[in-house]
Amino acid sequence: MSYVLSNGLRRFHKKCCRHVAGLFQRVLQVVLEGIGISAVAHAHFALRLISGPIRHAADHVWLHPYLLISNLRHTYARFLTSTAASQDLYLELRLRFVPQSAYELLLTESNAFFYLNEQVFEDFLGHVAWKVNLEAALELAALKVCRDFIEKKAKSCLDHKAGINSIDVDSALQTLVPKTVLCSGNIKPSVLRRQFMQLLKKYASLPATESVLQSLSILVGIVKFDVEIFKASMGVGWGSPVDLLVGPEVGLSYRVNERCEVSFVL
Repeated sequence: MSYVLSNGLRRFHKKCCRHVAGLFQRVLQVVLEGIGISAVAHAHFALRLISGPIRHAADHVWLHPYLLISNLRHTYARFLTSTAASQDLYLELRLRFVPQSAYELLLTESNAFFYLNEQVFEDFLGHVAWKVNLEAALELAALKVCRDFIEKKAKSCLDHKAGINSIDVDSALQTLVPKTVLCSGNIKPSVLRRQFMQLLKKYASLPATESVLQSLSILVGIVKFDVEIFKASMGVGWGSPVDLLVGPEVGLSYRVNERCEVSFVL
């Protein structure tokens, strides 16, 4: 039985877990140690089973750490497609249990802190980037480009004499900002490039940790990565399910829909 483990992030490689036996807690431990996450932060992470090599919304289930690896196919037989019975199963590594502040995570385990940022930014690009305003999109893109530029220079992938002006602005904008967002402001391309270059110069000397903290402070209001939402039935008399919210700020709460105020349960 083979499990292909991925977190969907470019900076980490997929790992094939063929020889790990016992509980999924052990799989989690092996993979986290392999990518340099210390044991103090392991409790923040979880595995989820996705239905195929390409992940879509709502096609996953979270795996309990004490689930036996040998019981996975039987336990989630209804979730898996008929073809999955004879193929590799795909697991995704996620930082699921987010502390009350990103800075707290930075102090606890810096690798987990950077992992969270990569995860949230990928979620942003994949699911909600198309609906943010141009100002936020440009700022997030500039922070990301500057971090990557500094990292590449540190690894000697770039000429150390190369400055921020050497960045391909057009390529960065096309990669990190959806076309619909770029067009939403009715700004001339030349003005947009100049505006983006000003942001690059602004953030060029920002340390990686401060850059990530600023990026996460913007993303928390867009991706809502500090809240997990489930659909739940309130019982007899309720015509439609409500949203059950779980997170460090909201505790255990519910709302009838996104336009309603949150009611606290715990």
